[in-house]
Amino acid sequence: MKKTFILLWLSHIFVDFSIGIWPIYKTLAGIDILQAGIIMGVAGFSGEVLQLAFGYYSDIGFRKKILLFGMLISSAALFLTFSSNFVSLLALMLCVMIGSGSFHPAAVGLASSLPPSKGRSILLFASGGALGLGLSPIIFSKSLHWFGGHTYPLLIPFLIIALFWVFHTLPEKIPEKTSPPLRDFFAPFALHKRSLLLLYASQVFSYGVLLSFLFLLPDILRSKGCSDWLFMGGGHMSFIFGSMLGMLLLGSLCDRLGYKKTLLIATLSSLVLLNVFLFSPLPPGLFAIPFLGLLGIALNLMNPLIIAWGNHIIPQNPSTVSAFLMGLAWCFSNLIPTLAGFIATIFTTTPYIMAFSSITLFLIPTLFCILLMPQPAPLQLSN
Repeated sequence: MKKTFILLWLSHIFVDFSIGIWPIYKTLAGIDILQAGIIMGVAGFSGEVLQLAFGYYSDIGFRKKILLFGMLISSAALFLTFSSNFVSLLALMLCVMIGSGSFHPAAVGLASSLPPSKGRSILLFASGGALGLGLSPIIFSKSLHWFGGHTYPLLIPFLIIALFWVFHTLPEKIPEKTSPPLRDFFAPFALHKRSLLLLYASQVFSYGVLLSFLFLLPDILRSKGCSDWLFMGGGHMSFIFGSMLGMLLLGSLCDRLGYKKTLLIATLSSLVLLNVFLFSPLPPGLFAIPFLGLLGIALNLMNPLIIAWGNHIIPQNPSTVSAFLMGLAWCFSNLIPTLAGFIATIFTTTPYIMAFSSITLFLIPTLFCILLMPQPAPLQLSN
């Protein structure tokens, strides 16, 4: 099981590394902010909406094939530098997001069945994705210099991890590759529909805010007059590494306080810290790094906690419930950066700051959805 988790964690690094390339690439390539938002929205919606189908087929026996497919097709982001027109960029980003839509439900479903505990395992798994997101802007920028303006040599580690998957046997019992009656399969969803719909709405709003933050972060940092290192990926890395640290440390806090209290703390902290970030000068020099890290701990913690809570409610269909709370939610979340790009075209003074300040209002309905959630049964603490 340890080898399986390591492979899952490494694969998550590479998939989310690919996803994290677009925000910095669109800025370096000088792509119009509205066009960049449309590409992200259309590709994200189209790719992530497939998660429910991929999650369903993962739960009935195709998990390993779907994991492998998702990781490999997401590497299409490494070929963005060969494209210059709207259609080709959209096609490549669509491949990336289909890779995300196939990989994530299959991987989260498997991670939730591994020790130490459901909530903590998903948080540890999510830390791999955070690491990939954090490193992608800096590695992408440096690779452009190392490889003459291209990044396709980075495909090599993708292929190495894929080879390990080919010869690896999953520890879980793979069911027969026959579909159970859909009515029986989705019966638990009907039983818990109120809780799932509240979690779903929370995920749409909170993840949309997170995606919009990552989408606009390079432009916000540049408009604030930050150093080139922060603008070219250092700020993004500080934010994501903070979230990764939070996922590693706060798993035990979630076990003790429960999902509801932990999510309320994360949402309220995000509201406060984001407004401080937008409307106050960033701390000078190295002091900006821990501040962005605190932002990452608060904002990026919400996504894996919501998924873990859903898996806690319906443990018998882990990939399908994960797909519902990821893909079917993320597809609409990906439209929120498109809205942010449109709002940025309206303002003439500090357009990126004003656009994102409007987007942060989505955290208010998130807060109410979490407050309306029934208190779950106590979590079992791992030894």
